[in-house]
Amino acid sequence: MTVESISVASSEAVHPNARISFTGSGSEYFRIWIVNLFLTYLTLGIYSAWAKVRREKYFHQNTVIAGHSLDYHGNPVAILKGRVVGFILLALYTGSGSVPAVSVIALGLIVLVMPFLMQRSVRFRFANSSYRGIRFGFTGTAKEAYRALLPFMLLPLAYAAIVVAIFLNPEAVAELWKSMPKGYAFAIGVLGLLVALGSIVFYALLHATWRRFSINHAHFGMVKGNTTITGKQYVWIYLSSLLILILIFGAIIGAIAGFGFLAIVLSPAMIALLPILLVSFYLIIFAMQGVLVARLQNYCWDKATDVRSPNNHQLAWFNSNLSITSYGVLQFKNWALTIVTLGLYRPYAVVNSAKAKLQAISLSNARFIDYVIGAADENPSAIGEEALGAFDLDFSI
Repeated sequence: MTVESISVASSEAVHPNARISFTGSGSEYFRIWIVNLFLTYLTLGIYSAWAKVRREKYFHQNTVIAGHSLDYHGNPVAILKGRVVGFILLALYTGSGSVPAVSVIALGLIVLVMPFLMQRSVRFRFANSSYRGIRFGFTGTAKEAYRALLPFMLLPLAYAAIVVAIFLNPEAVAELWKSMPKGYAFAIGVLGLLVALGSIVFYALLHATWRRFSINHAHFGMVKGNTTITGKQYVWIYLSSLLILILIFGAIIGAIAGFGFLAIVLSPAMIALLPILLVSFYLIIFAMQGVLVARLQNYCWDKATDVRSPNNHQLAWFNSNLSITSYGVLQFKNWALTIVTLGLYRPYAVVNSAKAKLQAISLSNARFIDYVIGAADENPSAIGEEALGAFDLDFSI
């Protein structure tokens, strides 16, 4: 039997959906988290690489698909080397803050190497994740990463060039500023708004592009990932979520004004309530971030992403039914309890979020997994991942 014969288009009975479950608990992860935190501070950050391996192992080994859990095999030394490189790049950028031109040049250098760093991180993560003894893999090359991200590199590089030009010729910039018409303040305000919206669009398109690149170059044995997500839909989800947030804030401010609270905002009672009001605003932002995450997950994983054979036949697809409202409320609760407990609730919040997201996803026609496992047992060399020495750096957090 070939893998193509397991196509979901066949008339044979399709296996029921393989739901993803998460078996971890907040109390278990709290013990890992608190030790990781203590040793990381004690070693001035050096232990953070080992902490990440412990964290990833816990979450991988508690993620169960069709009765079997994932596993993680990351090397802490490789992670540490990646973090040292990241620290050097960050120090290069922040350490030159007193000289704007040098700082922006450093930013330009970071932008130039970022596609390589991102490709290596994804490659490392896939190569060190396994399911039923078979490693995942990633075929995307650094060259392909640069090709995919080139449009997103041009804007930051152009910004860097403009700032350097301004620094090198400040007199000309001052003359240009003086020659602007009197209504320039309004124009600058409009420009600032456009830049803010443009930044959101920029990030949404970048997010969609990298997610598509990562999924389309992922593989498990001889089968590979495929997704049809688009940047246009990501932009819509980002902007509409922002609009909802603005409307919520507008309604709250309108309610306050309608009840006449603004008239007594300087009273002692209202001054005491201001911190609570400010925290509430932040919690609403976190809740809306949860709404954004839920909408993106459902869009990306609900039938937009599937599993393909080497001949590009669809074998299975993912489904996601993460409740947008419930996940937003969960994030509000998570952050409220994290603030109240001065951060001690954070590991419980992380587990709650992971469980909600993972258990909302299922994989249809999981029958293909058994074939992949069987093929690996019969011919390990055809399934085997390349030497892990090629994945010797991890730049991810």
